[in-house]
Amino acid sequence: MLSCKPAKPPLKVELCLSMMLANGPNGSNQLEAFSEYGETCLHSTISTLANSHGILIHRQTEKHRNRAGGFAHFTRYTLADPYSVELAHALLQRLKARRNAKGELSGVV
Repeated sequence: MLSCKPAKPPLKVELCLSMMLANGPNGSNQLEAFSEYGETCLHSTISTLANSHGILIHRQTEKHRNRAGGFAHFTRYTLADPYSVELAHALLQRLKARRNAKGELSGVV
C-alpha cells in the first residue's frame, strides 16, 4: 500500500538555499532573509552550508542606514562560483526529497 504522507514544512536551510539561488549574484543579507522568510540567524545558516555541506560562500560587509540616521553593518552572502551553485541546487533537491516535498518552495522567495 502506498503512503501519501503530506510534506513536512521546509527547513531553514532549504529556505536559505532557495533565496540564495533565486537572488543569484546579488546574494542576500540578514535584513532580506528576515523579510523573505523570518530568518533571524542568517550567519549560522550560512556557516552550516559552508562547513557541513562544502558550499563556498563569499562574504562582503555593507553599511545600512537605519531609521534614526545611524549606520549598521550587515554581511552580504553570495554563492562563490558555479560549482557552489550546483552544490546548492543538489542539496536543495535532496532536502526537499527527504521531506516528501514536490516543489512548493518556488513561491517562497
